[in-house]
Amino acid sequence: ALRAPALWAQTTLEKGKGRSLLVGGYLDNASPFSFTNGKAAVGYSIDLCAPIIERIARASEAKDLRVVYQAVELGRAVNLLRNGAIDLMCANLSDTEARRRLVAFSPPIYYAAVRVLVRSSDKLGSVQQLAGKNLVQLGGSTARSALDAYAASKGLKWQISNVLEHDAAMS
Repeated sequence: ALRAPALWAQTTLEKGKGRSLLVGGYLDNASPFSFTNGKAAVGYSIDLCAPIIERIARASEAKDLRVVYQAVELGRAVNLLRNGAIDLMCANLSDTEARRRLVAFSPPIYYAAVRVLVRSSDKLGSVQQLAGKNLVQLGGSTARSALDAYAASKGLKWQISNVLEHDAAMS
């Protein structure tokens, strides 16, 4: 599970040799997967990236390979990987067909589904009862396409607003 795809690994190895620097991107607000503990990037995704980074360091033969973790916005992660601003993404990004055409993914580390959260006092029993309502989703995530597809399949209409952080969606 810790093997990086060959094409991505080769490019990352070459960058490591040339710069002696490896930049790992992470989502600062995606606890428990990746977040900042006040001092450093931590979380499950960071823990899973560490052995990959060690293997890249050994294989690159770079002397004193320096690793820097950089917080990135979810909606910018793929573009930052593509343009070389970050070398790998240590986060729980959805592996979609569209993203796969642009970047390589490791084997999955986590499976999730889009869920809708409502106040219990609203006493809603089905997603259909959200028709005509304003829904909030984390911008840059794949939730929007899932919500749109569900609405289309059920003949529902709703407004979807984006927020930048999980906490903002709860207010």
